[in-house]
Amino acid sequence: MTKSPGGYSKFASYYDFLGWDDFSRQAFRRLKKTLTVVPSPVETVLDLACGTGDLAVLLAGEGYRVTGVDLSELMLKQARRKRGGKMIRFVRGDIRRLSLKERFDLVCCFFDSLNHLTSKADLLLALKTARRHLNARGRFIFDMITPKGLQIWDNVEIDREEGYLVLTEGKRNPAGDRIEIVIEGFVRKRGDLYDHFKQVIRERAYPQREVTQLLAKAGFRKIVIESFDRHEAIESAERLLYIAH
Repeated sequence: MTKSPGGYSKFASYYDFLGWDDFSRQAFRRLKKTLTVVPSPVETVLDLACGTGDLAVLLAGEGYRVTGVDLSELMLKQARRKRGGKMIRFVRGDIRRLSLKERFDLVCCFFDSLNHLTSKADLLLALKTARRHLNARGRFIFDMITPKGLQIWDNVEIDREEGYLVLTEGKRNPAGDRIEIVIEGFVRKRGDLYDHFKQVIRERAYPQREVTQLLAKAGFRKIVIESFDRHEAIESAERLLYIAH
């Protein structure tokens, strides 16, 4: 996942170390359940904003032919190093302008990566990218967080363990549909020498109506919306799952 249109910098080196890769396993389980009710067979997968590649690796382990795309070369560097990473084609690219000249049975985009496109124009471009890379009967499956999901980040957290200190501070706008998150950390390299990183993340929560309208503009005709957590009602969900074709 690329967490801002500009991509990750040094933070990419510590993404997995700090446990941010855990969500990939949740997304994998949710995606597997969803694919059991998809009528068309899936053999090829395009993972947009694939980040350090955990979801792509899990999908490849199930036998899918996977292509992972991310804007951050540092994230892709981590992905290629992983066990199973050699089974996957990783491509550096901007999901707003990507053109691989091929089509896939499934296009996916997880960990609220699309929320990091904070203008409707950019979001529409990304949705058009997904549509452009789908087979005729293919599906685009992605998640987006809601205003309630943004609220979780609207605080200050300090994570201190042996060898590192990370401060995370999120501030929402008055309307509650945008947030800026600053993640700053110090990781011990050796002795009293620490490596410092700082990453700024900006997200926007879009109403379901706007997302469905943009999907329609991108060329999708059928859209199903579910709560990512099946135990949550859609109206109160922190994260939604969209299935479009």
